[in-house]
Amino acid sequence: MTVPAGRSGNREPAGTPRAPGLPAADAAVPEAGGGPAPALPPHPPPATGWRARLRAWARALKRDAIAILLALRDPRTPLLAKVTGFLTCAYAFSPIDLIPDFIPVLGQLDDLLLVPLGILLTRRLIPDRLWTEFRTQAEAVQDKPLFPGSLPVVLLTWLLAVALCAWVAARFW
Repeated sequence: MTVPAGRSGNREPAGTPRAPGLPAADAAVPEAGGGPAPALPPHPPPATGWRARLRAWARALKRDAIAILLALRDPRTPLLAKVTGFLTCAYAFSPIDLIPDFIPVLGQLDDLLLVPLGILLTRRLIPDRLWTEFRTQAEAVQDKPLFPGSLPVVLLTWLLAVALCAWVAARFW
């Protein structure tokens, strides 16, 4: 749909394309309670704000981390890629950081920089043919738990810790 030429008061130049269903720039706006409301498009436009981009980046980072875990287990992965992938995963999951996390901003900044850089370096060291295979496998298992037997282990550990605390409290107080 294009803007008709020669309309008085039109702010758009003649022939400017316009999305279907949108009113012209000079169209009269109906007053409250006067007339039907304009029709909305069938689906809202995709979110393109910074939150949506950040969410997509985090999802891709998670997928790539899973792909690196899959690459560590594969015998076709080069040794240097396995070493850098292991160091990246070890740093990401280690409670010891270069800059402690309790320092505001800087504590999280080292994780936000070093982990993606380690993933990028590991990805560069893996051949493209293997990386596409690992990435498709990672997309298939991204929303599934990697270690399905871990929930009972974690719950049992917490239960034993609470029981130990209760025993110590009853014994020494």
